[in-house]
Amino acid sequence: MKRLVTCLLVLALLPACATRNNYLLNRGADVADIFRGHVMFGPGVAAQAEVTRALTVGVTYSHRVFAWGLANREIGGWRESVFGWGFLVGQHDEKMADPLGPISGSYGWNFGKKEGGVFEAPPESSGLDLLTLRATAMLVVGIDFEFRLGELIDFFAGVATYDPAGDDLDYEAMGRKGQKPAGS
Repeated sequence: MKRLVTCLLVLALLPACATRNNYLLNRGADVADIFRGHVMFGPGVAAQAEVTRALTVGVTYSHRVFAWGLANREIGGWRESVFGWGFLVGQHDEKMADPLGPISGSYGWNFGKKEGGVFEAPPESSGLDLLTLRATAMLVVGIDFEFRLGELIDFFAGVATYDPAGDDLDYEAMGRKGQKPAGS
């Protein structure tokens, strides 16, 4: 078992020699993407579970609640308003997440289309975002937690220098141009 762990660690770090600091920074960012969680306080009620973004059971309603936690590769605080519902199929409508911008975005089934029931995802999401387990519980004080299986896949693919989520950044080029990476 020790040999297997050592071999995996060596294989994970080998590409870092070729790509300098981008590799390690992007793998660290991938690890930060695997989990999202925050506590909330304010006018809201929730009892909801999601097994992938497409299957959900329960209801979430919160209006301009104060939230603190890990989201979008940042630890901090924000205000959010969310309405989510579901009984197998459902909808998650993120009305506001200020100042961070969309946390999970709005997604879910839309049955008002002429082609029938259509699953809609945020335009900035990768297909890997669908592979997320989520639990939300709230009665004025609450907790929201996501385990993002798609980002775990992205991390392991990134070890082999492949980026299926398309979220790896070139930190060195950004530094040469005088830009700051997102989340800095």
